[in-house]
Amino acid sequence: MRPGALGGKVITQRRGFRKYNVSIEGRAVRAEHKKTEADAMTWFLGKSAEIIALSRPAKRLTVAVQDVRADHYSALMPHRLEVVVTMSFLYQNMADAADAALRKIFTPDVKKKGPRARIELLEERPPLRAKKANPVVARLAAIGEEWKLPFDTDSSAAPSAAGLVSGKIPVVCGLAPAGRNILTPLEAVKRGEVLPRALLLALYLDGGGNNS
Repeated sequence: MRPGALGGKVITQRRGFRKYNVSIEGRAVRAEHKKTEADAMTWFLGKSAEIIALSRPAKRLTVAVQDVRADHYSALMPHRLEVVVTMSFLYQNMADAADAALRKIFTPDVKKKGPRARIELLEERPPLRAKKANPVVARLAAIGEEWKLPFDTDSSAAPSAAGLVSGKIPVVCGLAPAGRNILTPLEAVKRGEVLPRALLLALYLDGGGNNS
């Protein structure tokens, strides 16, 4: 029951999602001493480009730095960082390869002095992969055609619990009306989507579409 897309579209494919927390610890140094010993922030900024470079948009893999929180003393450079890195993906093997590369980026070089990092996986949602033959989609499409209700399918980069459903069980996501500014204070539902979507769902639950 996550929001669908405009035009009566339900979601048959969603990317998976992983969320990491990276704790970085370094020494508290003055800005003028950065050339002799990198502070935690400068060290991380050098790594951030490597993190972003792991993305493969054409293959639906995105790795991004989502949040950075720094601790520092007055007049000193940050000595501690808490970094949130997120990964969205469609293919499990690509996610595993990016995971290994991400951990390698933060593996300390024992021969060099400098900050040390610890990476932890906080959340994981598997992807929902579209199937050619989905009986739920077939029934919804039959109801839409019979009652002249808008219906179509779409994919989404946002994860949902639908990816947790066993592969043997037919599933669709995004059965709720389409909206805008989802997951923000300005979130709203498109009025024109409410009645058609409610009727489609009611007819499906009542057994419609079986004989169409």
